[in-house]
Amino acid sequence: MLDSVIFETERGNAYLHSPHMKQLLLLHPVLVFLFQLRKQGIAPDVWYHQLEGEGVVLDGGHFTTREDLRYYVNKYKYLEAQGYFQPVDSDAVLSGRLEADDIEFQLANCRQLTFEVTEACNLNCHYCGYGKFYNRSTVRDRKKMNWGQARRFLDYAARYWNSNVNTSHNKNIDISFYGGEPLLNFSLIKQVTEYANSLEMKHNHFTFSMTNNGTMLDKYMDFLAEHKFMLHISLDGDEFQNGYRVFHDGSPSFKKIIENVEALKKKHPHYFEEYVHFITVLHNKNSVADVMRYFKDKYNKQALILELNTNQIQPERAEEFRQTYKNFRESLENSDQYCEIRRDFFPQTPEVRTTNLFLRAYSGNAYDHLHQLLHLDGKVQYIPTATCLPFGRRIYITAGGSILPCERIDYRYALGTVDQEAVHLDFEAVARRYNSYYDKLRHLCGKCYKTGDCGHCLFYLPGIDEDAKARCPGCAGPDHFSRIISQPMTALEESPEIYSMFMEDVNIT
Repeated sequence: MLDSVIFETERGNAYLHSPHMKQLLLLHPVLVFLFQLRKQGIAPDVWYHQLEGEGVVLDGGHFTTREDLRYYVNKYKYLEAQGYFQPVDSDAVLSGRLEADDIEFQLANCRQLTFEVTEACNLNCHYCGYGKFYNRSTVRDRKKMNWGQARRFLDYAARYWNSNVNTSHNKNIDISFYGGEPLLNFSLIKQVTEYANSLEMKHNHFTFSMTNNGTMLDKYMDFLAEHKFMLHISLDGDEFQNGYRVFHDGSPSFKKIIENVEALKKKHPHYFEEYVHFITVLHNKNSVADVMRYFKDKYNKQALILELNTNQIQPERAEEFRQTYKNFRESLENSDQYCEIRRDFFPQTPEVRTTNLFLRAYSGNAYDHLHQLLHLDGKVQYIPTATCLPFGRRIYITAGGSILPCERIDYRYALGTVDQEAVHLDFEAVARRYNSYYDKLRHLCGKCYKTGDCGHCLFYLPGIDEDAKARCPGCAGPDHFSRIISQPMTALEESPEIYSMFMEDVNIT
């Protein structure tokens, strides 16, 4: 059971978080006092009627009159009657199960299909997610996906996209290409793009995207521009900051990338402006401030800055990884340019991003979909953890033909396979597998106050593959939770414009 929690901001203001009402309330000190009485098993109205004298001195030395106390006791009783102090049976809320129909629905309405067209890469980046730092169960041996596999899955998925199970009419499906360096298998990219555009689609249309390292753009930029690929180029800043992105012989990649980027910008200026973006990995050779300034000054763009993945680190590489890793928030806040960066890039600062997530989870006015909005009686059943529903966001097909829900998940969690003959995907088996994982986690999620704002994927949790119950480093009791949510509320008090920004960015779709 999850009870209501009172927490305090750095400014000394107290708030009530009500899991039952899914709301946050600013509390007068007298209400805080009455809530504490309730926690001790003392009914506030009984306490008031037994009170002698004209009032009481609360913490801080403030004298509260009997008349004021009566007002707040009545207010407390009103909040109690409305359910603000009612505990939540989290075991019941988190009792959701997946069925085969749920898997079919997610696939039919999936917004992105990603093909890992090759495992090969012409770079040997120091921090590569498939490199020396990480413990991966599958050896990558430069496999390439073939056209038979790709076409087979496109035909398979198109049957669901064109079925009545697809409720997302007139929305785009993004076909994304991933590697390795995907342009090393450009012939397949061309085949998939042209074939997808030839398919007769009843409900949706296709867009295309790719993350690439920029070293081969000179050969294929015309095709990418013609088909309006949303292009994400990996670049960590200037020549020094990009120092970890090297070719296999150890030579730097920076000059080649910049030559290609400049050529793309010159030949296809409108495409470059509208469709080309940059992705930066944060590490000990760069900083948030330097990266933001570099791309703003050079291309009038803002790079997506990613921290290194901290999961599944090889124990013998832990110290080297620690020295390479850099935290986004600390990098920004320790910068000499912090005030300037905060002014110019305010919506992208950690405090804004964290506060927006906080408001989505705890404001009581944010809904992920219409189904949530229409079930205001609170009887919706949820699935434990923040793990995406299988195929709920994307379908990922590896170069070897494994079907995964995400490129970040280890190959051992493949949900099916595709070869040149058929797609092997059993919806019943997928549902059973996920339900078995949820069963291992309910004992944790049922007592965690961060269930509404969970950031942990079950595929990274210790013990998820073992017979024993899994473990979660993010499981938060009431005291820990109070400290966590105090930070974004403090940010809202200091920068109330964050709330307006959040409300303007929320779209009902």
